[in-house]
Amino acid sequence: MFIKTTKSKNYEYIKLVESYREDGTTKHRVLYNFGRRDLIKNDKMFINMVKKLCEIAEIPTFDERKAALYDCSEAKMLNYGYIA
Repeated sequence: MFIKTTKSKNYEYIKLVESYREDGTTKHRVLYNFGRRDLIKNDKMFINMVKKLCEIAEIPTFDERKAALYDCSEAKMLNYGYIA
């Protein structure tokens, strides 16, 4: 299963797609069509669904990763710039 972006005319569409084999050839089956990328980009329901999927898969969201970066103290950071 994977997310596929397709272009049609001036728009991009986001789809959840499954790969499968039929008679020795690989084919794709669209499981769910999320819709036009420009319309779902700021849609609250879509964002909540992605956050829930990240939670289920135990993948940190952007906000969690950003908070972890700010949580670092200077004692933990090392500067190796001049050596490289």
